[in-house]
Amino acid sequence: MKLLKVYRTEQDLVIETSEGNRYCRLFAGRWINIDDLEKQCQELIGCNVITTAKWGYSEDYYFGEIRKDASLNNEIESEADENIKEINNKKVKQAKFPEKQRSVRRVFGPPGTGKTTEMMNAIKKRLEEGVKPQEIAFVSFTNVAANEAKDRIADSFPDYEKDDFVYFRTLHSLASKVGAIGGKRIMSNKHMSNFDRTITTKSTWTSKGIAESIKIRDEHPCLSLKSLANARKSTIKENFLEAMGPTERMQEDSFETILFSFKNNGWEMPANWRSEQGPDYFILAKEWLRLYEDYKERYNLLDFDDMISAMLSPSFDISKIRFKLFILDEAQDTSDALWDFAKLIISQSKESIVCGDDDQAIMEGFGASPRAFLKLPVTEEDQILSTSYRLPTSVKKALDNGPGKRLKDRTTRKPKEFKTLPNAKKGLITKMIDSIIDGKKVTKSFQLFNLVQEVKDKDIHGSWLIMSPTNVSVEFISHLFLDNGIAHFCKNEPITIGKEKTVSRDIRVQTIHTSKGSEADNVAIVLRTNGDTMQYDRSDTLAYVAESRTKDRMYFIKKIS
Repeated sequence: MKLLKVYRTEQDLVIETSEGNRYCRLFAGRWINIDDLEKQCQELIGCNVITTAKWGYSEDYYFGEIRKDASLNNEIESEADENIKEINNKKVKQAKFPEKQRSVRRVFGPPGTGKTTEMMNAIKKRLEEGVKPQEIAFVSFTNVAANEAKDRIADSFPDYEKDDFVYFRTLHSLASKVGAIGGKRIMSNKHMSNFDRTITTKSTWTSKGIAESIKIRDEHPCLSLKSLANARKSTIKENFLEAMGPTERMQEDSFETILFSFKNNGWEMPANWRSEQGPDYFILAKEWLRLYEDYKERYNLLDFDDMISAMLSPSFDISKIRFKLFILDEAQDTSDALWDFAKLIISQSKESIVCGDDDQAIMEGFGASPRAFLKLPVTEEDQILSTSYRLPTSVKKALDNGPGKRLKDRTTRKPKEFKTLPNAKKGLITKMIDSIIDGKKVTKSFQLFNLVQEVKDKDIHGSWLIMSPTNVSVEFISHLFLDNGIAHFCKNEPITIGKEKTVSRDIRVQTIHTSKGSEADNVAIVLRTNGDTMQYDRSDTLAYVAESRTKDRMYFIKKIS
């Protein structure tokens, strides 16, 4: 493509090209390389150029590097360039499905409209036509969703075993299955825990938790940060989380995801970090990532980001990811890095169905890119599912007057409408908000006790899904249920009572973020802390997802800040 023009706006450096515009966010002028990039672009106006997503963003939006395209400007190519060119030519020759024979379409599925059924029907159709299970890939956001899809398909085709559907996975898991490991080991949760323990601050390095008592020591590169002294025996992870605002914090186990997103953001510090601690922890985050890279190298490990990068290289055997049918579920919550991988698979697959709902994009804080879903090039007309088979009429009305109404005001949105079934249940919404009863304020403890009684009430039939924005509140509710003799699943782990060995999945306690794609007869949204309430009220998509899980009753327990 040819570089035509470069200029700045208030927020972006805009580069006009013959194939459309490219952008690099200025972050209020604080991105350190922006001047160099602008100068580089000015020098290349009129030339054929290549842009690269140096910071991991999609190639058509953010980028950190631009260079002259040597092959198109008749420059002498290096030996290395020739080798890469040869590899790429071989890949083209290996292409199994020509461009004109490939099909790519998007399915937009508002809450309860049968998106999963639509995907399952597509798989069943191809299997009935003779496509083999190993030629189909179904990729979802969670292992639970992928396994449930595998179970549904295997039950419909008794001639196949569940293990035949080897490519029903998450994108990360699929990358691990086909990825270029090259003699290295995958970075596991155990490795992460071991790594985190290696950078724990020692109590002997502090005195009574007073920051000024710390002296800079060679034993630990982070000891120069005064704020570390305030958390004796704590890890860098814990200190970093302490400095984060409620919006960024979300789930504690997302710490690594936040850091990697932070890195890909050009090391820009979030605006709502605590002003007194932000700068120090900004440095701390960089130090954490430096130690992390050293740890991986020392123990011959690689993480999923490393693996994705390897698969995007010219040397990767692209035949490993060719499918006759490729389905990507929850596409709105796919990260930029994983989109690069997904688009590579799409480019090699005969038929690709990309499903999602941008109104339910709840993972943007962790690097997800609903914009990439909305801008995905397709060969077929978009399909919008229009009837909810799940939602009661009262809940649908509440959605339309609440988060759904606010979401419609967004400019970057796929327009869509949906309705309930003509004979849909009316449903019941019970709000247990801080209020005055008989002259006394109802406390959150009283409200949760009432919820416990509702769950135990045998007259209230059906499954239960209890959600909260944070892991802390989820674990609190789980302990409350355990104390009251209620066996349940907490974050997909069975919590048994007494001698019980198995637990029905009819009662689940989990975060809203992990409830995507779930449904239950009875749903409870619990906001037991000010942090829960703040996070919920700030995110229309989070509220939209939470309030659309129920098939009958919805309980809303909210603490007023």
